[in-house]
Amino acid sequence: MENRKKGRRMSTLGLRFHDAIQTPLVRNILKIAGGNVLAQVVLLGTAPILTRLYSPEDFGVLALFTTTCAMLNCFSSLCYERAILLPKEDRDALSIVILGGVILIVTTLMVTCLTFLLNAAINSSFPALQTNAHLIRILPLGMILLGIWQILQYWNLRRKQFHRLTASKVSETGVSSLFKIFCGLSFGGGFGWLIGGYLLGYAASILIQAWGELFSLGKAIRTASFRAMKEQALRYKSFPLFATWNYLLNQIMRSSVVYCLSYFYAPSIVGFFSVGSRLLQQPILFLSDAVQKVYFQKSAEDLAHGRDIIREFRRILILLSLIGGVPFLVLLFFGAPIFRVVFGGQWETAGVYAQIMAPWFFFIFVGAPSNVIYEVLQRQKIKLLLNGAKSFLAVAGLITFAVLSKDPIEALGIYTVVNCLFEVSTIALAAFLVAKQTQANETIHV
Repeated sequence: MENRKKGRRMSTLGLRFHDAIQTPLVRNILKIAGGNVLAQVVLLGTAPILTRLYSPEDFGVLALFTTTCAMLNCFSSLCYERAILLPKEDRDALSIVILGGVILIVTTLMVTCLTFLLNAAINSSFPALQTNAHLIRILPLGMILLGIWQILQYWNLRRKQFHRLTASKVSETGVSSLFKIFCGLSFGGGFGWLIGGYLLGYAASILIQAWGELFSLGKAIRTASFRAMKEQALRYKSFPLFATWNYLLNQIMRSSVVYCLSYFYAPSIVGFFSVGSRLLQQPILFLSDAVQKVYFQKSAEDLAHGRDIIREFRRILILLSLIGGVPFLVLLFFGAPIFRVVFGGQWETAGVYAQIMAPWFFFIFVGAPSNVIYEVLQRQKIKLLLNGAKSFLAVAGLITFAVLSKDPIEALGIYTVVNCLFEVSTIALAAFLVAKQTQANETIHV
């Protein structure tokens, strides 16, 4: 009897999995994720080479640079690019594209001025930068490249150009990795080549994304009007008011580890963390990024037409839980030996860090559609409160343990625990909001 019950449960689970992957939403996700798999193969295939060409210190400086670029990107367009998917008419969406571009130019100029004014103070605060003062001055270049890349991502997503998005991701990873390997073999190691590859990868991605949209974007620039941009800016003002701060808090939470380790520990510790988290994070981001983009477009379209969104939400949660379960368990128990064998003995510590962070990244992976819900339903204020509490407690715990303990593992452990608790809360609250919205739609139709 017990075996029959287990058999029925497994059969039901199998049917749910089969039903989940047959929907148009999942097929579109797979279009992006399929190409992202190729990009991931390039990343993982070149990682063992890069870890032997560049030192942990080099990767530590790269992590500090890319983390700062990501922080600046939080407010580069005031998150208006995320509203590109919401208008019914393309002309309104194009006004948002131009609005985001104008804001990006202004914020980049402001950051450029600040980098020259605060250069000495920033360099003196982080040991990794004290002999690399010029890094601060190229931050605006990274900021504007990431800003343009992000705006084009949402525009192409609105146009359902999933193949173009996939090609851009493959080119970004491929160009970046090949440049780093070529320079490492030809000129020796050095963080400068790592940063150059990072920036060149985004430039290649921008070219591919913009090439097929030059006509429409050029026409939008020529016909842009201040009145239209102002109208859309006011219509979607919740994005700069709440989504920007949500985005910033998320980035602060992720970046605080890099800044904290840079401040309290040697650059090599930052390098171990950077490689461990990057190789753990990239596979997650490739698939969860595809999920968020396609699900954002689909759920926004369904909501605009009064359709039910709870069914797709549940399907995606189940599918991601099934996909992510086994890999994260393997990493949780065998992260250190895997890193030692694949990347070399000096990188075993990076594997230990990856083991510690595995549960946190699992919940990030599963919660990808939950983050979309807060923006589609324009409940960014709720997400802001959650992120505020999470960021405060996570960063406070991290700094406290870094001050009290000489061991970065303890600081990283408490940081992971706090983040896991809040990721689960974010998923649960998103499910509640979806159910509430579904009930409201049913009441209206009745």
